[in-house]
Order: sequence, then C-alpha cells, then structure tokens
Amino acid sequence: MIEKIAEKVFKLSKAEQTEILFYHTVDALTRFGQNQITQHVESDNQNMTIRMLDKKRTASISISNFSDSVIEKALEQLYNILNLQIPDERLSDLPENTNYKSELKQSDSFKKLDESIRSDFVKESVDYLKKESSIAAGICSQTKSTITHMTNKNYSHIYHDWKFSFSLSAKNDYGITREEFNGTTLDNFNPEELAEKCITSLKLLKNKKKISAGKYDIILTPAAFAELLIYLFYFSFSAKAYHEKRSFMVNKKGQQIFSPLLTIIDNPRQTEGPALYYDFEGSPTTNTVLVDKGICNNLVSNKYYSKILGIPNTGNCLSPTTLDCYPLRPEVLPGEKSLKTMIKESDNVLLINRLHYLNIIDPLSVMVTGMTRDGVFLIEKGQITKSTNNLRFTESVLTALANIEELSSDLFECEYFIGLMKVPAVKIKNFNFSSATEF
Repeated sequence: MIEKIAEKVFKLSKAEQTEILFYHTVDALTRFGQNQITQHVESDNQNMTIRMLDKKRTASISISNFSDSVIEKALEQLYNILNLQIPDERLSDLPENTNYKSELKQSDSFKKLDESIRSDFVKESVDYLKKESSIAAGICSQTKSTITHMTNKNYSHIYHDWKFSFSLSAKNDYGITREEFNGTTLDNFNPEELAEKCITSLKLLKNKKKISAGKYDIILTPAAFAELLIYLFYFSFSAKAYHEKRSFMVNKKGQQIFSPLLTIIDNPRQTEGPALYYDFEGSPTTNTVLVDKGICNNLVSNKYYSKILGIPNTGNCLSPTTLDCYPLRPEVLPGEKSLKTMIKESDNVLLINRLHYLNIIDPLSVMVTGMTRDGVFLIEKGQITKSTNNLRFTESVLTALANIEELSSDLFECEYFIGLMKVPAVKIKNFNFSSATEF
C-alpha cells in the first residue's frame, strides 16, 4: 500500500524533490483498577507527512486520509505554500540511491503478546496483592511502530520500533506506591516480582516520619532518575538548541560539568532491541559520547546544523520539517555496586521512588521543579526504616549531576520520548527540596 501511495505522490508532485514519511502505529493496552480488568483497547493509526524541496525552498503537510482526492488536494496546497517560502541556501538535497530495511528482531515473548497474555499478567499481579489486602490498578500495554521514509530520488528506509510496558499501583489503608517495567522483550518480566516490591513499600508506609524542606542526600530509582534526564536530553545536547543559545553547552562545552562517575552515550545502533541506522533525513546514525566522565564534549546534529556550526553530522534528525535533533537512544553507563549495596552503605539518606509533574524553570541551567510520588523512604544505617511525606524539589539538573556520588551496576529501561533509555539508580548529595507536603 505504501509503495502505491508514494508512487502517486511522486507522480503528482510539481516540486523538484519530494519525500514522504509514513507512520504506522498499533497500540494495545489492558487497563485495570479495583483488582479487576476494566478495559481492553487497541488502536491502529496511520498518517503521512509530505515534504517538497524546490529551489532551496521547503514546505510540508500532514494527512491521515490517503484517498486520491485528499492526496491531490494536499499536494496542490503544499506546492502553493512552497512557492511562498523564503529560499534557504543551507538546505540539503533529499537522500538518494539507498534502500534499507531495519531488522525486526522481536523476541518470541513479544511476538506472542496479545490481549489474553496481558490479562494473565494482570491476574498474576492482582492475585499477589489481594493476598496482602491491597488494591491494584495499572496499565499493561504494547506498541508496534513502522516508519517508512521514501523520496523521489530512489531512497527508502523502513524502521521498526516496539516496546512493552507494565505499570502497577498498589494501595492500602496507609497509602499508595507504584512499580513499573519497560522493555522490548518480556523475557525478564515477572509481574509477581513487581507486586512484591509494591507490598514491601506499602508495609513501610505504616510508619511515617514528617520531614521539612531542605537539602538531602538522596538515592533516585532508575524511574525517578530518568525523569530528570529527559529534561537534560531535551534542552541540552541538540545542535539546534546550541545554535539558538538555549543550551548550557554554549558556555560549558568541553568542560568538566558533572561528576567524573557520569558517562552518557547515545546508542541508536544498539544490538538489543530496535536499532536505527539512518535518521529521518537519510543520514547514517552514529554512536555519540555525550558525557565522558563528567566532561561534555559533543552535540547531536543533523545536516542543517552541522553545516551552520561546522561540526560532524551525527545523524540525529527526527523530523526534516522542524530540523529538531535529539539523542535517540541515550544510555547512562553503570557503576560498580548494586542498588541493594548502595542502600546498605547509606545512612540518613532519602530513597525516592518516583518524580512527577516536572516543569522547566530555566533551560540554560536545566532548572526544574516537581514533586516526589509513590514513596519517599528514609534509609538509616543501611536499612529502609520508614516512609516520609512527599516533597517539592527545585533543582538544577546540572547541579544534581555534578553531585553524583554513586551509580548502580544494574541498568533499567525507562520511558523516553523516543522509545526507551537505559538508566541506573543514582546517589546524589545535597539535593534541594524547596517545600514539604502534608501527605
């Protein structure tokens, strides 16, 4: 079907160069609450972006109806818009003479996943929690995506992406907590293990200590750490943000900014899970070291901004229409100790289960504010002894990463705005909490 649509678009287009990006996503989920399944949902969405390039002018349009009349009207509108654009000599020609299809390396456990198996996962976790007089809620979901990039210059690239997610919230008379699993395979997924972690946290909620705002040494779980890192990746390493002077890298590129324990790579050509070998303007992707033992040396770029800045094109273009470029598959390299060992060796430290409702205050310092959620626990002499009230934090991500004392040896896959990222737990000193809650 896509080939016929592309053939039609390229035949009718009046521009010198034309490309399509065709997106096909199938989402399916099982929702549950009050210890029972409440909803099964599946959606199948297709949409297409058409871009024209002619005489150093470019314009794009998106459609989700692929009938002849809609395509013809869209192309007519797009060509009219194209002729109103101001020429930009820095625009590159569309890719040509390459045909690549990414390998669909889905595990058998993911291929077999369906409504019935999702229901079984839910039942296992719910049954475990019911034995402990707890109430379960959450979502079990799966996503499969295909992006097809084609031009009228004999270029085609088909990219496959997929992921599985299971979020489990557990509630009793003393409070609520949450655990989650994300991955591209289910081989290591155990719903009862998630439920057991929830029960362990719920038991600690019975003994709660009220604490005040201030600076605390903390351990962030991978899920909580990932919430902070998303803001770093979104605002800091893009060549576009650097050119527009919206990134801390403008003044600190090449300097020791973070703890020497911290190394972050962008790994789009990962050997496990979906691998991306070409970006969405046809450039080869590269594995890039974003932070090398605390030193920030590299940006991620695309054709447009690599020309402007005179830097290598790393192949990180997400959309040729907006020229945005972000890390594609970020990964924080692990430390030497397990999370359990980090906890055993800590005293008077807060263990933060999750963060939520984060908002950016200042992009240059990556100052963010947000709340703790689903469990804040006090570690005393190597033992998690009690829970505390939730806290609001106002902190620079740059400062937090400079104050890293340890990273866990175990990595977890966490939600990212493009697929998943790999993140350890982290211990940070003097993390700033600006106010305390009553709950």
